[in-house]
Amino acid sequence: MLLGGFAPTVSGGLLGCSSGVPFVLCTICPSPCTFSLVRPWLFGGIVASSALIGKAFCGLACPIGIVTDLLHTLFDGGKGSPPKTRSLRNVRHGLTALTLYLMVEAAGVLLGLLPNVGLWSVLIARRRLTSFIFAVGLLAFLVTSMLTYRFGCRQLCPIGGLLSPTNRLSYLSFERGTEECSACGSCDAECPQDLTFPSASPDCMRCMVCYTSCSGRGISVRRRPSRE
Repeated sequence: MLLGGFAPTVSGGLLGCSSGVPFVLCTICPSPCTFSLVRPWLFGGIVASSALIGKAFCGLACPIGIVTDLLHTLFDGGKGSPPKTRSLRNVRHGLTALTLYLMVEAAGVLLGLLPNVGLWSVLIARRRLTSFIFAVGLLAFLVTSMLTYRFGCRQLCPIGGLLSPTNRLSYLSFERGTEECSACGSCDAECPQDLTFPSASPDCMRCMVCYTSCSGRGISVRRRPSRE
């Protein structure tokens, strides 16, 4: 998403996508296209929103997340709690580290700071195969989310992994008022991820379900206290 023009010309694919499979390589792809004009602003907006209120992008604005929510609702009626497992947590950490490395390497190559011989260059040189692999992974991401609420988002998504620490560092946070709260437990019962409120868990996607389910207005969004 950080990257701008690299190849002088682009041909083929939807919206001029040089990989032939749109949107699956955008994070590391340097080629100019229609979407490349939006990428820097989109990335900046995601970073700004996470600094303000944590992983709100994941819970409220991520297009893949919205699609998986819709698929899960249609396929499973929106029912069923996510399994409490960390079996794939290390996989997400690995994908997050790999994505961050590729972004740094790509930026270094484009700025002339690194030689064009690394992993990023191999992936771009074989972009058709890479795009196919990414597309298959995206399909698996969607299918698993049909069966289990936000499975791919919680266990696999590297962007979510990059944003996870911001839940503890964001400027705003959710708090339960001691006087306003009726201790009805609706915020905990309605959480689609089975998290206990208030949560600074890296898994919390700031979907606002706890906030909207509180009938007594016992939950508020407040500035996080200073850590001094």
